[in-house]
Amino acid sequence: MTNKKRFSLLVFVVLAVFTVLLLRLWHLQVVRGDHYRALSENNRIRCMPLPSPRGSNFDRNGELLVGNRPSFSLMALPLEIDDPDSLFERLLPILGCDRETLDRYWRKVKRQPRHLPLVLAEDLEVERVEQLEENGVDLPGVFIESRPMRFYPHGDLAANLLGYLGQITEEELAKRGSENEKYYPGDFIGKSGLERSLENELRGEPGERLIEVNVRGKKLRSLRTLEPKPGRSIRLTIDWKLQKAAEMAFGSEA
Repeated sequence: MTNKKRFSLLVFVVLAVFTVLLLRLWHLQVVRGDHYRALSENNRIRCMPLPSPRGSNFDRNGELLVGNRPSFSLMALPLEIDDPDSLFERLLPILGCDRETLDRYWRKVKRQPRHLPLVLAEDLEVERVEQLEENGVDLPGVFIESRPMRFYPHGDLAANLLGYLGQITEEELAKRGSENEKYYPGDFIGKSGLERSLENELRGEPGERLIEVNVRGKKLRSLRTLEPKPGRSIRLTIDWKLQKAAEMAFGSEA
């Protein structure tokens, strides 16, 4: 084979390989482009804080005074909400609240870090949870989360002593929202009584779940879970029966 023929063959091989590469690139970018863009853009990683169950309070005989019960909360992730007006229009009839209430929540949402979830509504009825789940595809950026809620089997017995919880304020978050304490927007914190003075003992340590979701916020898979550590339960020196008798005789200040 002459040098000229070898050169022509080499050019042909190079052109053939180059053509194959171009066709492959065209296939990836054009034919399969939407598929790969969906994988890269629509699938997102979401880090979800997991609230820790607060410790319970018992009287000196082991009678439960304050415990936890399961509840459902509607959460919002600002990062995934592109059209809040349209979203809230869909939420209004489901939640049964007025626009002013949702507007107030949305103003709060906008002040928080976009990557952190925030409570929009808490202690939802089962019927509303079912409606929200059914409409999940049309409600990007919001999701249902199971969260423990305080339960008082004896009503307002010893209310001044036991105290109550409330959503953490911006000031409290700035003060306590360090990496060590891990407070997030929408968290509940002790506001008075033992709930406040024993906050660190009762609260426990929150966990987190790393999940992959699509553009609609639908969970695809769990990547990692760090389980929360429950708070420490406290046994008090009071007797609930004596406390009830004292309050009936002298009022709630007893």
